[in-house]
Amino acid sequence: MSTLTSVLRFLSRHPAVRVGKAEARLWRGFWYLIRGRLIVPDGATPMPATTGVWFLPGAISVATVIEITAVELLVPWKELRIILAIASVYSLMILWAMLGRQKTYPHYLDRDSLVLRRGGRVLAELPWSMIRDCARDRRYDTDQATVDDGVLTLGTGEGTNIRITLNAGLSVADPDRWPWQRPQPVEISEIRLWLDEPAEAPAALTTSAQLHRVHDHHVAVRLAGNVRRHRAEQPSGQ
Repeated sequence: MSTLTSVLRFLSRHPAVRVGKAEARLWRGFWYLIRGRLIVPDGATPMPATTGVWFLPGAISVATVIEITAVELLVPWKELRIILAIASVYSLMILWAMLGRQKTYPHYLDRDSLVLRRGGRVLAELPWSMIRDCARDRRYDTDQATVDDGVLTLGTGEGTNIRITLNAGLSVADPDRWPWQRPQPVEISEIRLWLDEPAEAPAALTTSAQLHRVHDHHVAVRLAGNVRRHRAEQPSGQ
């Protein structure tokens, strides 16, 4: 039994198995995209970030249709035309699946934190106590997901429009990797991201962080009061 477990553990770490799992997740995300389903926990508030994402797959879709038409007209061998058409459609569906995961798996707010995701992967969970400031800040530095000089950037084709400053350094998974690669931890102190509705984000995030700090303060005061009452109730000889 231990030998079988070791073999299964070894196979689960094999690059080919990780690639297969990544592709299976892509097809599942593609199905969710077709159905218009958003994957967020119960009670959480999604924060979509899809503006500027659809230009690339749209342009490539048009180019693929032109390519398939040209192949039908220029390639005399029927079998080769079928193979090329299947390959083109398959690669196009994979592209839509990869970029569609940004819509299917949005960032979200829950009771305790802001969760940032990219391509279905959780990159960072920011407890409210970690957020010092949130403000609108439009930038066009990059449309990629990168970490540079302690700044996590989660842009789209429109750049970024929100800046979040943290109270302290936070370890997150490096987003600049292929889906089948193992995550590498990096430390950040600031986040720049795109949100489709940026006007409401600073107030929502700042208010949530302030409420959390107020709640923590009330809990601390309540605990201190309980300790004082407990000491006062004890007999003086103890």
